[in-house]
Amino acid sequence: MRMLPIVDNAESPVGPKAGTSERYILQSKLSYVSSEVHGTVGGLFQPNLSEETLTYLREKYALKLKFLNDVELADGRKFWVGDSFTVVDAYLYIVLGWSGYLKIDLTPYPAVKNYFDGIAALEHVKEAHAAMSGSMNDGRSQTCTRNPFRHVLGLFRQDRANTH
Repeated sequence: MRMLPIVDNAESPVGPKAGTSERYILQSKLSYVSSEVHGTVGGLFQPNLSEETLTYLREKYALKLKFLNDVELADGRKFWVGDSFTVVDAYLYIVLGWSGYLKIDLTPYPAVKNYFDGIAALEHVKEAHAAMSGSMNDGRSQTCTRNPFRHVLGLFRQDRANTH
């Protein structure tokens, strides 16, 4: 998992310590986002897909959203793993955010929509969006737009450092 080194080397905690049962839960959720959610919705960005393939991928994505809504996030939790923001929240937030670009409505999945909106309301996420928007509008380096995950985590670490 490419995100586990971020957890292990972060200045502020963004996931449970290695060897704990919580870490294995985090790894499981990261795997689910990577293989099931990202793996499905990412295909919708491919140009020149047939209508049949688009329909198949949209239906498959709807099943993933339904599972997240009815099982994983059904209890209304603010964060997917534990009681604080982790790498899995950053990853799932970014992948769910693609729904807007693809004109896929999250409102039929209220638990997913509430989770997504809750992550979007975090101060470091709002700052990341503002920074990404600013770099696109003023011609500066596009680093944060190429890797919004790292940008969100970077601002999260700054925010945590300032509050501790």
